[in-house]
Amino acid sequence: MTTIISLPVVGLEAIQRAAFVQLFGGLNNALAQVALFMDHSDDEIAQLRGFTYDPTVLEPVAPENFYEGHRPSLINADIEKYPNCSVMANQATPAALDLVDQADAYRCNLFVEVMAKTTDSEETVNRRVQRMAEAVNITMMADQSLGGVVTAFDAPPVVIVGDVFVRKEKTSYGAEWLWQGARLEYAVRKDASRPSSNGAVLPAFDIDQA
Repeated sequence: MTTIISLPVVGLEAIQRAAFVQLFGGLNNALAQVALFMDHSDDEIAQLRGFTYDPTVLEPVAPENFYEGHRPSLINADIEKYPNCSVMANQATPAALDLVDQADAYRCNLFVEVMAKTTDSEETVNRRVQRMAEAVNITMMADQSLGGVVTAFDAPPVVIVGDVFVRKEKTSYGAEWLWQGARLEYAVRKDASRPSSNGAVLPAFDIDQA
């Protein structure tokens, strides 16, 4: 896609969409990598505790369960909406720029929220959400320009894993299941040129090339 760095836009939605495309294309592959990486450790822990080894399966995120923007409605969604992944860019603040005075720089907040579920135990859902967070970061770090939309990531993410919650299969009735969420907070940098007297025209956002 055409970079927006040369255009006079803050670009929050473009950043959000670029992160969405990157996660949509890579998160499930990263989940498989994390599951394989942790498999030996799970076996060792099971032996240490005298338990029978039972692999922790990481469920892939279905295409319809990737979302743009903040999705608080997912907290009360049916079990079929889990696992899920939401992407939101919601704040941009001025950043120092040591270049020419015809450009501006922004430090933008980018959030990725994931939710995992299980009908098994608190331990299983905790493993799943921890590993989903790892897979998100692997996917995000694979291209820290997000396809050319941002200049760079300013720092490693802040990662917050939430509490475990108990739900009913049909929200208010049915078998009980568990869900847990995690949030990764990224600070990304975007440089943009200031508008000329003639203004500027945005290019099309081509997700096939993102």
